Amino acid sequence: MQAPDRQQFRYAKVFGDALWGNYFSDPLTTLKEKEKFLNKAVDEEYILFLEHDLVIECCTVQHTDKGVRIKETFTLEEFFGE
Repeated sequence: MQAPDRQQFRYAKVFGDALWGNYFSDPLTTLKEKEKFLNKAVDEEYILFLEHDLVIECCTVQHTDKGVRIKETFTLEEFFGE
């Protein structure tokens, strides 16, 4: 798999506390914020760094009939070509 061109994408590091940390105190707001963020990630072609995921290091996302879903996955090493 060829990693996306670094010049084409904006970067977004997904921090669990920043986006989902509010879940237990206000889950409906958290779900709305998550949806808004993921739609923006698709529209602006973010590369998401999944810091706590043991399998997927980085991904891009796309709109589907079922909502926002993973488009491509890759490692930081693949992305930076090292």
